[in-house]
Amino acid sequence: MSNRITRGAWSVAVAAGLLLWGAAGLRAAMPATSLSTAPSLTANILPGLDRLAPLGLASPLTEMRVGIGLAPTDPAGELALFDALYDPASPLYHRFLTPAEVADRFGVPASRYRAVESWLRRGGLTVTHVDSARTYVQASGSAAQLDRLFATTLRTYRSKGVDFVANDRRPAVPPGLGIVSVIGLNTLQRFSVPERPRPAPGIGGLYTDSYTPQALWSLYDQPADNLGQGQTMAVIGAGSTDSVVGDLRRFEDLNHLPHVPVTVRHAGGGAFKDNAGAVEWDLDTQSSTGMAPLVRREDLYFGSTLADADIVAAFSRWAGDADAPAQADASFGECETNPTNPVSGNPALNPPGNVGQGLGNNLQPVADQTLLQG
Repeated sequence: MSNRITRGAWSVAVAAGLLLWGAAGLRAAMPATSLSTAPSLTANILPGLDRLAPLGLASPLTEMRVGIGLAPTDPAGELALFDALYDPASPLYHRFLTPAEVADRFGVPASRYRAVESWLRRGGLTVTHVDSARTYVQASGSAAQLDRLFATTLRTYRSKGVDFVANDRRPAVPPGLGIVSVIGLNTLQRFSVPERPRPAPGIGGLYTDSYTPQALWSLYDQPADNLGQGQTMAVIGAGSTDSVVGDLRRFEDLNHLPHVPVTVRHAGGGAFKDNAGAVEWDLDTQSSTGMAPLVRREDLYFGSTLADADIVAAFSRWAGDADAPAQADASFGECETNPTNPVSGNPALNPPGNVGQGLGNNLQPVADQTLLQG
């Protein structure tokens, strides 16, 4: 079942149950980074990695994408405004900001962003995505370039039959840039979609446990004037969308539904050819438009893969789009939905207090932005 998220209230469950939500999440995730000193990015290395013997060095030509989280300008002011926006007694109640206003008031100053961009480019990296508030930057480069830039070494490891690349020490970043997190320096941690066994067809090849959209409208007593009229929707996912849109059209034709306009909005770098989540994206698009076939459009905000740095880029593009739908589906999770993960699923290798790998520091500004925008 997909998770319905809205700009007014959304959550991100990170690794061992870290839930960033509302004011409590804002207070808990308030970065304590001083711009004058280099931060200690202790969360940006796989915990327990020192218990695995490296197999060797990563190929220096291996291309990887990393996500850089930057501290916002005025976190205390952001928290105060958030409280006012959601306090019915406040004159600012529900007077939400636009993405541009969030960027102007709380985003990273252009001068600091340019310094970060210059540092990345000097290291040979290519900037592939910047969110509207400049609190999240995605960049791509080779393993050799990442080693030099972050003063770490990318090595290959194997655990429970899974081979992966990971940095062997926490990344080093310059002081003064306000960098709070670096994700993407390992190939193990990524989001995953739920396993969905295909039902066995019944007599005549029909799936007897399936319902048509019309049957569901009747089952839920859905009013005829509540089929999505005037609304827009979004799906946040990753990889290729060609088969997803094609499958949606066949679903609509089979069920005598109108063709909902679909816009694909790619975020970040990559080839966008990954089909690992195609079944899940089919479910998201068809279930949403099946129940609301009269929506004005459905937007697909897709990263290249389910890797952390790509998914954060997809979320940040949705949050920064002034015309983005107010509701979206995101049918994937990390760690808690994949207990067989060879490192993060092993309590001995992954103490609960250390999981997440800094993902919350990258996703929290995106969550904050959606809350400020209503």
